[in-house]
Amino acid sequence: MAAPIDEWVQRDAEELKEYFTDVHPSLIQAMMWEGSLYQLPIDFNAANMYYNTGVLQEAGVEAPKTDWTKDDFYNIAKATTKKDASGAAQTYGYAWTNRLWGGWMPWIFVNGSNLLQEEEASGGEWLWSGFYADDPAVQGRGGGWRWTAPKANDPANVEALDFLYQIYQEGITPAIELGGGDTLQGFFTTGKLAMTPAGGFWAGSLKNAGMANDSFDVQLMPKWKNQRHQFGTAGQWIFADGKNKEAAWDYMKFRISKDAMMANGMFNPVTLTTPTRRSMLTAERFADTGPANWQVFYATLDDHPDTAPIPAPPISNPMTALFVGYTSRAMNGELTPQAALDGMQKELEDLYARNPDMYTKAS
Repeated sequence: MAAPIDEWVQRDAEELKEYFTDVHPSLIQAMMWEGSLYQLPIDFNAANMYYNTGVLQEAGVEAPKTDWTKDDFYNIAKATTKKDASGAAQTYGYAWTNRLWGGWMPWIFVNGSNLLQEEEASGGEWLWSGFYADDPAVQGRGGGWRWTAPKANDPANVEALDFLYQIYQEGITPAIELGGGDTLQGFFTTGKLAMTPAGGFWAGSLKNAGMANDSFDVQLMPKWKNQRHQFGTAGQWIFADGKNKEAAWDYMKFRISKDAMMANGMFNPVTLTTPTRRSMLTAERFADTGPANWQVFYATLDDHPDTAPIPAPPISNPMTALFVGYTSRAMNGELTPQAALDGMQKELEDLYARNPDMYTKAS
């Protein structure tokens, strides 16, 4: 349905140089498909770790540092969990929402794995050499991501889900059926939750929920085998059969201009998502909302150039449904983590077998 924008980007290269210089190549590559570029990203969110500063201080634990580890995380989560005389949790050390972005996928990433096998499509040299020639972060990049086969029951994935199930059994996290992001926000803002994964969008949401900008902060996900993060990004695209593609292209260019982005309701007056433009992440932007460690949002990309988009093959919708369903069955004890991921693997293999031609131009 979407038209590649390679021709327009190359034609208007001089006009677009300023934009590409301001945007990390990981975000651009996420908008490529089989060697062509389809969107110019406007906002993104990586799954970082938010923490309630008051809850940590009350428990007598230090705020996490950039190089904290999975064991550091566990110790903080355990120390900040409070239970009453009956053993019921009054404050949870950690919580997460059962979904593909920001659920337990960040733990898969930092454990050196993914839900699907990754590879990079060929192509894209015109883009990297034309706009990022002097940027070491483009070394080895190709023409977009491919997720070629499922690896749900990879031992690293089983280990990650085992860990999440362990801390649930210890009462450190609530049941994932507790609710979605709004419920967790309520727990966090009222001091009943110490930590949860979220992106730059949560800073504005917490501000709008009444939290003072010094009552929470953010850090990278803890290091396990690595500190690779996941992100999602978004932009506009042009209909392949559109009647006014030139006008649509002009509008796309306008939307990524700094003036347009500064006026965008997502970024002004409260930042409700992370701008893709590095220059827009400033102390002034987060002075009113926090967090104090706002540099983390772009450092996730700059300091960890292997950070990559969440798996998004053409069969994303049924894949996500399987991921959420089997995660629920593991966390509620119906299946062991190993059995759940074995079941997910089998169904994902069947799904892939029904869609063998996902990565061809003809598709």
